[in-house]
Amino acid sequence: MKFSLLIIEDEDSVRSGLRLLLESKYKNIQLAEAITGEEAVDKLELQRFNIIICDYKLPGLFGTDLIKKLLEKDPETKIIVFSRYSSQQYRNDCFDAGAFSFISKIFFDESTIFEAIEDAL
Repeated sequence: MKFSLLIIEDEDSVRSGLRLLLESKYKNIQLAEAITGEEAVDKLELQRFNIIICDYKLPGLFGTDLIKKLLEKDPETKIIVFSRYSSQQYRNDCFDAGAFSFISKIFFDESTIFEAIEDAL
């Protein structure tokens, strides 16, 4: 099954690392990238994404405000928050805003992101 995924991440190394990881695992993936929340919202105006992997802290629009805005544009997309901010309060706030999953960059393991993606599909 072909699926589309948007990576929203302002750190170049993290964004390109995620791209390489996902392209090596999924041959049927259509990837797009955004550096800011505003850029992500603009991309969502033009294309639907099955899954969005999103950093919590970004320049401009970020966090729960970004999650809510993305879900306003496409309530069916699944948002996986991928962040260094991993306190329980951040997690709860993200889930309350409509996030599908939350993954800590601090305790990141490849299998965790693959599992979240497969659950979202």
